[in-house]
Amino acid sequence: LIEQAAADSGSIINVASASAVILDGSAVNPVDSDPAIVTMTAKPSMSIQKTKVENDGANDKMDVGETIDYTIVITNTGNITLNSITLTEILTDGNGNQTDLIGDLTLVSINDVVTTETSVSSLAVGDKATYTLTYTVTQTAMNSGQVTNLATVTGSTPAGTTLPITTSEQVVTLMDQEPAMTVTKTATENDNNDGLDLGETITYTIVVENTGNVELTDVVVTDNALVDLAGESLSLTDGPSYNGTGSFDGILSVGETVTYTATFTINQQAINSGGLSNTASATATSPAGENISEDSNTVSTSISAIARLEVTKTYVISDNGDGVDGLGDFIEYTITVENTGDIALENLSIEDIFTDNNSEELIFTLDPFF
Repeated sequence: LIEQAAADSGSIINVASASAVILDGSAVNPVDSDPAIVTMTAKPSMSIQKTKVENDGANDKMDVGETIDYTIVITNTGNITLNSITLTEILTDGNGNQTDLIGDLTLVSINDVVTTETSVSSLAVGDKATYTLTYTVTQTAMNSGQVTNLATVTGSTPAGTTLPITTSEQVVTLMDQEPAMTVTKTATENDNNDGLDLGETITYTIVVENTGNVELTDVVVTDNALVDLAGESLSLTDGPSYNGTGSFDGILSVGETVTYTATFTINQQAINSGGLSNTASATATSPAGENISEDSNTVSTSISAIARLEVTKTYVISDNGDGVDGLGDFIEYTITVENTGDIALENLSIEDIFTDNNSEELIFTLDPFF
C-alpha cells in the first residue's frame, strides 16, 4: 500500500539482495538485483471557493456602515501534500480602488473542525481550510456603486514546484444608491419693522442639503421663479450667490449643506400687486450619472399698500376792468390731484361742483380738462 509520504517523495525504489552458504560452509558474496523503481504521477491541484452574506438590515439594502461576511474555503484537490500555502484577498470598488483585506482573514476551521491556529502552511490530500472576514461598507464604496471581492491561493509541491495561482469567482455586491436632496428657502424682510416700502429689500436664503446616501456633484442653485402676486415676472437685484468662504466646488457629501443668498429690492410693480412670491431650485448629478432636480418651498411676501389722494384747488380772477370782483369777471380754477399713497392709481376721474352762495348750481364756461 503506497502511503502519502511515499507518494509525496515522487517514487518508490525496491532492491532485492540474495546471499547463500555453500556446502563447505563458505559464504557466497551477496548479490543485489537491479532497482525496481516505481515513479509516482504527481497531480497537484487546489480549489478555492468564496461565498458572502450581506448584513443589510431591515430594509434589505446595503448602507454605509453595514457589513458583508465573506467565507473562503481552500482545498487540496490533488494527490500530493501541498506546502507554502499563500492566499491573497483583494476588494475592488466600482471605481477601481483596491483594498487589501488579507490582514482581516481569520482561520476558523481545518476539515470543519474549529481551530486555534491562525494560518495553514500545508494541506494534506483532501484537506480543507476555512477562513472568514468581515467588510464594512464605506462611503467611498457606496459612491462607487459596488464592491467586488476576489481571492487567490497557491502552494508548492514537496519537490518545490510552485502551483499556478487558483482564483475564486468574483463575488459582486451592488450598493443601493439613493441620491436625494432638499432645497429650503426663507426670506428676511429688511423693512425697519414697519412694513416693506419702495426701495427696501428682501434677503432670500437658500439651503441645499444632501439627504441621500451618495455624494452629489455638479450642484447648481438657481432662483429665477420670482413673480409678483399677479403672476408677472420680477428680477432679483443680485444673486443667488454662495454664502461661504471662497467658492463652492459643486460637491455635496452625504448630510452636507450649502447656503446661497439672493436679494430683491422692492419696486413699484411688487407694491402694486400686493406682494411677491419666490421659489428656488437645485440640480445635481449622482455618482451613477443620474441628473436630479429639486424645487424649494415657495416663499410669499405681502406688501401692505395705502391708496390715498390729495386734491388742491386754486383760482385766479381776471378783472373786467372795473377794479371790483364781481359781475363780468372771469375766474380760472386750477385743480391739482396728487397720489400721496404708495400704490399706483388708475381710472382717475374728477367731479367739480359749482354753486353760488345760495347753493344754486352754476355752469362752468369750460368744464374741467387736463
